[in-house]
Amino acid sequence: MTAIVLLHGYGDDAAGMNWLAEFMAAPGVRVVVPEAPLPSPVGGRAWWYLDPDDRPHWAWYERPRDGYVRHRLVEQAHAQIRELIDELHADDPDVRVAGFSQGAMLALDVALAPASGVDRVAAMSGVLLEDTRAWLTAASRPEVLVSHGLHDDMVPFAAGESARDMLTGAGVAVEWLPFGGGHDIPDAVARRVRDFLRSA
Repeated sequence: MTAIVLLHGYGDDAAGMNWLAEFMAAPGVRVVVPEAPLPSPVGGRAWWYLDPDDRPHWAWYERPRDGYVRHRLVEQAHAQIRELIDELHADDPDVRVAGFSQGAMLALDVALAPASGVDRVAAMSGVLLEDTRAWLTAASRPEVLVSHGLHDDMVPFAAGESARDMLTGAGVAVEWLPFGGGHDIPDAVARRVRDFLRSA
């Protein structure tokens, strides 16, 4: 039995991922779509806010900034998903995680953490957070798929490339899937993510 946890993006909600959950469903595959805890000012929900004065930073380079500590809202979102994963492990031996945009950032943060219990993670149109960088030296080494649109006007394509490079530099197995679109999940990406997460 395999459980797949899908994490929606900023301004979306669990219902917005239902189409992908239905697409990934199969005998022996359980798909769970949790909802972010915070109301977003643009509608929908958020895992953390995008306040320019109080928000998690992206990790653009391998060298961490001096004195950086994990953001409290990232920590809270991480704890919520980690609790869900622990519950799923009671019934499903294999737990995989995927996310889009802000959900992709959280998916990487959860899956790369020590003893995460996640063996595969797909990050669609996201980045690696400063908060997650410390996990790159931890023992968890899930297989990772990173997809990003060349014309993404929300999260720059270069940020996806940077995440790929930092992960591979840390010895993480990464499948890189660039595509010609923007900040979305085209059919070809959905199919590859489905196959990646459902494979034995």
